[in-house]
Parts: sequence; C-alpha cells; structure tokens
Amino acid sequence: MRKGRAAVLGLHLGVALLAGAGLLLVSVSGAVLVFRPELDDAVFGGPVRVTPGDARAPIWSLLAAGQAAHPGLVAVRLTLPERVGHAARLRLEGPRGEIVEALVDPGSARVLASRWLERSPLHALRALHTELYLGGRGRFTVGALGVLLVLQGATGLFLWWPFTRRLSRGFAIRRGRRWRVMGFDVHKVVGIASLAFHLPVAGTGALLALAAGAPPPAGTVEVRESDGGVAWVDRASGAVTIVGDPRRPGARGWALATALHEGRFAGPVSRWLYVAAGLTPVALAITGLGIWFGRPLTLRSPLRSEGES
Repeated sequence: MRKGRAAVLGLHLGVALLAGAGLLLVSVSGAVLVFRPELDDAVFGGPVRVTPGDARAPIWSLLAAGQAAHPGLVAVRLTLPERVGHAARLRLEGPRGEIVEALVDPGSARVLASRWLERSPLHALRALHTELYLGGRGRFTVGALGVLLVLQGATGLFLWWPFTRRLSRGFAIRRGRRWRVMGFDVHKVVGIASLAFHLPVAGTGALLALAAGAPPPAGTVEVRESDGGVAWVDRASGAVTIVGDPRRPGARGWALATALHEGRFAGPVSRWLYVAAGLTPVALAITGLGIWFGRPLTLRSPLRSEGES
C-alpha cells in the first residue's frame, strides 16, 4: 500500500510539473470566456436587441443578408438566438484572417450590426484557450491537457481518500500553523471541493477539443439551433444537406457536453460557479509549489502528516 501511494503521489506531482503551466492558461482563460457573449457586447458598445415577433425568416435569407453585407467573406456558422429579443449571429471569415460577426434580425433578416472579432482581445483569449495559438496541434495539446487534468483529479482523490475515515479532517484548514501546514490544508480542501467541477469540464473539454479538428461538409454553413440541434446548409442554394436531430442520443450527448463545458445549464448561477472554479488552479498551483519546495514529500498517513502533532 505504501509503494502504491508513493507511485500515485509521484504521478500526481509529475502531471503538475509537466502540464501545470498549460492547465493554468486554459483554466483561467476559460473562466473569463464563460461570459464571452456579454463581454463581446461590452467590447463592441453594448448588446444588440431586436423587436420580438412570432415569425422567423428562413435560414437562407439570414445567410444571404449577412453575405450581402460582406461580399468578400465566407459564411461559416450561424447561431440562432436562444432568447426572444436577441439577434442571430452569423460568423464570416476572409482569406487574410478576417473574422466578422454579423448580427441579423431573425424576423426581418436585416443586418443590424457587424463586429470585427479579430480586433477583440476576447478573440485572442479564445484562441489561447482552444488551441494555445498553435492551430490543429494546439487543439490536440488542449485535448491532452484535459486528459491530464482528469488524471490529476483522480490521483488527488486517491491521495485524499484516507480522510474519509475522519471526514471532518478532510475539509479542515488548521489556522495559526506554519504556512507549510496551512498550504497543505488549503491545497487539500480546494482540490477536493473543485473536483466535481474539474472532472466533467476537463473531460468534455478534451472531447470537444479533439473533435474540433473534423472538417465540416464542403460548401456548407453550420447552423446551430437554440435547442441544441445542428444542421449544415448549402451556401449556394440554401438547402439543408445534413441535420443533427437534437432528439437523437448522439446529438443530445454533444449538446450536453457543450453546455456542461461552458456552464450553460443553470443560467447565471452555473456560470458564476464556473468562473470561481476555473480560478481554483491558481490556488492549487501556489499551494502545491509551496508544499513541494517547503519540505520533502512524505508518505505518512495524511491523518498524521504535514505538521500535525
């Protein structure tokens, strides 16, 4: 048992040293991007609202309106509004790296505003979060970081598990002790408390990052429905070529993975919780380094370790 704990402790430390910097970048940037739509609105002068109506213009007319406003760019993705009174968002890209988001009234198919996203700091932050500025290789790296974060959480849970014999100690922070002891306790409590967040977010992030490399059907625009459905529409004819039915198990799974990764399942409450939990790796990195530099690692039972007398 002692040798097993030594191996797990070494693996926990090794993952932290190998991937700690990358995990910090991805986690902190993700915490900011939880509120990206609202931050985008703030960067570009406020949200764009439309007059609510019962009718919705055909998909092809929304695409045509955005394409007509930006004839030199190519439409790649249309996101239909989740709430009444919001605009549809059409993403268009150009040959020189231009990325424009045309906000279209879903009822009248009129372009209300256009935003050059590549000029926004949030675009750079998202590129850091999803691909570390490395393109396809970066997406693979981010996916690998997600897998390593799952491994880090699993090894941390294994090392914490003996505290279940005295559960109050597993969530206790001994105040007034040396900083090494308090650092160990903070690391222990923050780590186990954030595990419920890190495991699903890391797992879904790895899945989404590795799946992002699949090319879309040629000559089509991805259309994201408000209910989680996805379709691909032919750019030239406006005909729907492929439909991802949100009622199918596979489509439901992808929609759930996306909502779970982005915190879009319980309104602002879940998103604020994601912001707080996304910042916990900073505390874990600081306290983890303090433990590592502060004293040699020991394999005594955690119930009698780290300065407990």
